[in-house]
Amino acid sequence: GAARAAAVEVASMGIDLDRESVATLHAHAYRALGRPTLCVSGPPIDAWNEASPQWRLSGGSVAAPDKDTAGSGQGRQPGDRLLASYLRYRAMLRPRELWPVHVSAFAAQYETWKRVNDWLDFADVIDEAYELCPRAPRDADVIFIDEAQDHDRAELRLVRKWAEHCEKLVVVGD
Repeated sequence: GAARAAAVEVASMGIDLDRESVATLHAHAYRALGRPTLCVSGPPIDAWNEASPQWRLSGGSVAAPDKDTAGSGQGRQPGDRLLASYLRYRAMLRPRELWPVHVSAFAAQYETWKRVNDWLDFADVIDEAYELCPRAPRDADVIFIDEAQDHDRAELRLVRKWAEHCEKLVVVGD
């Protein structure tokens, strides 16, 4: 997406930065957590579909929902719309008691499945980095956020936490 393109652009400018210093927020959080196993595509999705046929998911990647299509039912499988709603509510930091009952039921089974398998999705990467990593990776002095308008509340909460221990936070948006 746009964040990855921005990271590639900064890296190509010849600025003297370590390659791992320029990345998306998800990439930084993923590395800070020790590169956990993700359940966002392939065999884990097949395993979910076998374990929970009533909430089958389409193939492809279980990414954070696109802000324009989240919850719109774009997927073809019964669980696609529920997963999109679940990820959207998490990204918004919406209190769980305000979630619709059907999304809460899906979330309970999906979260148990992830926990049993020791897998994370992309929303978990952001949330766990927030809970477990008080400082930005490599104890960064400066955090530069490009395309800030594309970051959701959960992501910005992590940025603010990491920025507490930095000299500067630069936030750029459209």
